[in-house]
Amino acid sequence: MTTDTNIPTAGHLQVLLDPAVTSQDTVEPRIILVPGIGTIPPKNWPFANPTWLASLQAPVLRHAFSHHRQANLTGLSQLRWPYSQAGFINRYGSIVNAIAGVIFFSTPHRYGDRVTSLMRFRDILGATTGRKMKLSKSSVEQEGAILLDLADRFEEISFRSPILSIYELRQSKSRSIPLRRKYQQLVDRGACLTHAPMETVIGLNINHHDSCLFTKSAGNEGIPELEKFVHDTLHDAVLLVAFRLEDRILRSIENSCYQANGPVGVARCNDEQYSPTMSDP
Repeated sequence: MTTDTNIPTAGHLQVLLDPAVTSQDTVEPRIILVPGIGTIPPKNWPFANPTWLASLQAPVLRHAFSHHRQANLTGLSQLRWPYSQAGFINRYGSIVNAIAGVIFFSTPHRYGDRVTSLMRFRDILGATTGRKMKLSKSSVEQEGAILLDLADRFEEISFRSPILSIYELRQSKSRSIPLRRKYQQLVDRGACLTHAPMETVIGLNINHHDSCLFTKSAGNEGIPELEKFVHDTLHDAVLLVAFRLEDRILRSIENSCYQANGPVGVARCNDEQYSPTMSDP
């Protein structure tokens, strides 16, 4: 559920806020903003506000990005802030070890059966694009099955990074034709739940259209929990990614020794037999 109308066309990462000092050796985590259909440009999100970013008191490099196509991010620890989930597996699978956390803003995961899922996704597209989505009866089951398959695939990977799933507490207009105007809660708690092992779910007192402008949540509802999640995730990011890379190296050593020496080869391995370099997988 991404669109080229709201994201940069350069093909890589667009820097929204430049850091005062740039270093090749910096290990501070980055924040990646991933907009969806009908989303306001990332430059207008709270992360483009240096005052709000500084209030997090977390070791984040002082700039935010909007993400278009895949870039070389393997060596960076990242907190991903996407608005859509459909392409998450394919787009970010190759850099999953560098992802320190994910926040899904009003991102629908599943709605019951095939037909219900498709109808509710249609309502969301209608609300965000202002257009009515036409569906033939013959395609409803097929398209609904595709949506549920995406949800199943995400659950099957058992994504082991902190996830914050956010739903809206207010209703949104879901029809563009005035005489057929309809208001409903587009993404409720059940719809945004991914069942990931490290998932937290909160509600913000905003409608679907203001999902990315989360600081507008009435009564500041849900904001303390959101800020705590961001703060804690960024503080743990570098250590989490380091542990993953260390585990990957150890598994590479064990596999290499096993292939070379057979089942007892792992016991004969020692640190002197392996000297990892930057070019190692």
